[in-house]
Amino acid sequence: EGLRPGERITRVSGAASTIGYLAAKVSLSLSSGRSITFTGVDADSTSAAPFDFEVPDGAELVDCSFADGTLAGIVVAPRDSATATATATAAQPASHLTAVASAVGLLEGHREALATAVKVVSNILSHPGEPKYRRLRLTNAALQQKLLGRTGGEALLRGLGFVRQQGEQGAELVLRGDDLEALHVGKALLDEALSAAGADEARPR
Repeated sequence: EGLRPGERITRVSGAASTIGYLAAKVSLSLSSGRSITFTGVDADSTSAAPFDFEVPDGAELVDCSFADGTLAGIVVAPRDSATATATATAAQPASHLTAVASAVGLLEGHREALATAVKVVSNILSHPGEPKYRRLRLTNAALQQKLLGRTGGEALLRGLGFVRQQGEQGAELVLRGDDLEALHVGKALLDEALSAAGADEARPR
């Protein structure tokens, strides 16, 4: 069953797959209160970590990004616009940049997460030829606590060009390619969100 007239998707949740499917289970929560659920074969026995992405107010879902058997992130656009919020460049597909904009939106207000993302991006831009800044270990407890554990954290890094791979010390996020345009765009969005988060903290309660 598909969407009915006037309905829109407000949340995408579910569970990762352990057998190579896009996901073991995907549930779409709708503005009408209904939900549509897609379940894979033997979902109960092949499910892994849960995922949950909420569509921000004033936006609508236009795409989902799946990787490694789970939902890596969502792409949204203003509800009154048929185009995505971010401008694409020839070197970076629009879906990647809109994924960055969407993830930054999900992290708004989380100053520590935003500051951590800015540090990751700034290190790469300041040392573009240094491989150590392009590798982020998923077992890094501080990184998990400050950024990756937040909704939108890993989706942001994937939108910037990071991909998951298995390293000598476990799973990693590794930045691929030498085109840093997406990082410059991402840093501008992050700086703006971080500035706004700082202003909110400074306001009298």
